[in-house]
Formats: sequence, structure tokens, C-alpha cells
Amino acid sequence: MDIIKTATEYCKEQIEQNPELSAQINSLYSLFRMEIEDDCCSWDNEWELLWQDVKDLVEEHRTNTTV
Repeated sequence: MDIIKTATEYCKEQIEQNPELSAQINSLYSLFRMEIEDDCCSWDNEWELLWQDVKDLVEEHRTNTTV
């Protein structure tokens, strides 16, 4: 599976599970797409950054809503 498809599916899943974070996740995804379109960055690295940023956002949200 290519990186763009993987990233798209991951973000869709996270939005389905956390609809209240859709704007932030979409912003992170848009940044990912913009960075890889510039062809100056490693696609693998940008995917890792996106994955980590979304993961951190979801974890922080869950922590804040369960306190």
C-alpha cells in the first residue's frame, strides 16, 4: 500500500473514532500532503510525523476528556 493511501486511511479511521478532532486531523493531513508535494522531504519521514502527531493529538484528547 502506498504512503498516501495509508495516511488517508489512518486519518479517516481516527476521524471516525474521534469526530471532534476532525479539523485538527484534517489540518495535519493537509500539512503532510503539502510537504510531500514539495518533493523536498522524505515521504516516509512525513508519514511518521503525521502518524505521531495524530496519535499524540488523540491521546491528549482522551486524557483531557477522562479527567
